[in-house]
Amino acid sequence: MRMDYEQGSMDNRRYNEACEEADEKGEPYPELNAETHDEWIDEIEIPGAFRLDMQIYRIWAYSTELTSRYEKLGEWNFSFQITQSEAGMRSIQVEERNEQGIGVDHIELTPVELSVYTAEPRDGSYYTTALDKNGLALSGGNDYWSGETVKNEMIIGNHDISEITVYICDYDAYMEIDKTLMTPGELQGKLEQLALFKTTIQTDQE
Repeated sequence: MRMDYEQGSMDNRRYNEACEEADEKGEPYPELNAETHDEWIDEIEIPGAFRLDMQIYRIWAYSTELTSRYEKLGEWNFSFQITQSEAGMRSIQVEERNEQGIGVDHIELTPVELSVYTAEPRDGSYYTTALDKNGLALSGGNDYWSGETVKNEMIIGNHDISEITVYICDYDAYMEIDKTLMTPGELQGKLEQLALFKTTIQTDQE
């Protein structure tokens, strides 16, 4: 299990309450972006070490083809110690942008995760994905504004990430791709056509 301290330090209860109120009134949700962040989100200071109590009441599991879902109801309780650590963490500066200001600022690597920090115009909507050295797509996680860049989290798993290729696409165009029906080579070919920005990064070099 991973814990993102940056995202975990954001208290979004006021925004969630506003969304619930909007649902009741049949109104659109309030806009949440870099300009309105402070209006809806409070910051929480997370200590360097603490005990976490966690309860799980429902588990979902999907087939690899995403055609079926298994669901298990129950109650599982856990309590364990959390300590911040930067062991095995590396940062690689990239600082590449195109004429539209779209690009990659830097990446961060941990033993389990890759985070790509992208530069994006605030008035656009984009999706960032990355392929490993063998052309296989890394599973995406959260993406959100972190300062002046967007942090895109991806799971390393068993991927060979000694070399990664990052693609930044228009969000709607990327979502139209039926990725479940494509071989890795076909997906990469489609990304080559759609990408607004592309860069290849060697991660095995000091």
